[in-house]
Amino acid sequence: MNNFPRAVGQLETLLADGGDSRSIINDNDLNKYQCSTFPRPFVVPLGSCTASNISERGYTGARRMLDCLLAVGDGVELLGVLVGGVWGP
Repeated sequence: MNNFPRAVGQLETLLADGGDSRSIINDNDLNKYQCSTFPRPFVVPLGSCTASNISERGYTGARRMLDCLLAVGDGVELLGVLVGGVWGP
């Protein structure tokens, strides 16, 4: 069993973790630049990674990788997870 909590918002928490005060997500689910750790396609992206929401493509890739890592933590073979999960059909 792994140490990752299985909860809604887990990926968003990990995406904001480890940064400085600019990455802190407030009660409104946005950082101090009014950006989020989940895709918001209706918001125009800016040139700064700090002041832009994660793209749908980036979020999907991060979600797939986290799912693979969680599966490996549960005893699933890594190669099978990667071939069938992230890079599989």
